[in-house]
Amino acid sequence: MKAKELKDFLTKKISEIKNSERFKEFIDFCSNFHNYSYYNLLSIYLHKPNATWVAGIKTWNRLERRIKKGERGIPILAPIIKKVEEIDKETGEVIKIEKLAGFRIVYVWDVSQTHGKELPIDKIAKPLKGKAEQYPTLKQLVSEKFCPVIEKPLGKELKGYTDYSIIAINSELDEAHKLKTLFHELSHYLLHSSVDYSKTRKEFEAELTAYLVCRKLGIDSSSYSLDYLAIYSELKNEEFEKAVDKSIKAADHIFSTLTSKQFKTA
Repeated sequence: MKAKELKDFLTKKISEIKNSERFKEFIDFCSNFHNYSYYNLLSIYLHKPNATWVAGIKTWNRLERRIKKGERGIPILAPIIKKVEEIDKETGEVIKIEKLAGFRIVYVWDVSQTHGKELPIDKIAKPLKGKAEQYPTLKQLVSEKFCPVIEKPLGKELKGYTDYSIIAINSELDEAHKLKTLFHELSHYLLHSSVDYSKTRKEFEAELTAYLVCRKLGIDSSSYSLDYLAIYSELKNEEFEKAVDKSIKAADHIFSTLTSKQFKTA
């Protein structure tokens, strides 16, 4: 299979997923993985829906595990980077820079497709357990690592907002909804201060990012978020792809920042 064939296959599958109940299944699947692009997560999901941890053959060999006989690899796209020479506009000197020249197919395998040395449990990324009791700690961490968070009465309709200098949360919400709103507004703060596209896409990205962060922390916000995300149907396929990819990367960034050594859950 060539890179273009894989991308064409995945593009055809986008409409099937985004307009079906499989959307939630796919998004939940994405929350278990880090540092994979939208297309690669989609490929892993379509080829191995029960995958939990994937890696290339060199990584598995380094971990003293081998691919089981007969197991097929999962195709993903890997960038082809080439060094090219360019003239520095300021100095006039010839410099070498790295540029994306295209993509190639590489293969990964899920841990269930391997056998060998037992894996340390801390090497397998799993969602942290926790409930809304995490809210005060997470609120403080967001204030320390991103921007100040305040609470104040905002009426019955408004859950929260950001003016890109602070995040305000409606003090009348219960803690579970405050937590979800915290991540929704943090997503706006990180993603939308200098972009010029539709409110529909902004709200979709913010809510999807919030949902993914909550999932990574072991918090289920689906009862509210999935209804809110129904607006995704208004996004065309290309815009949908970009929005999902952006949300996945934002959720990874928020999660990794908040779950650094300073933050521990019970």
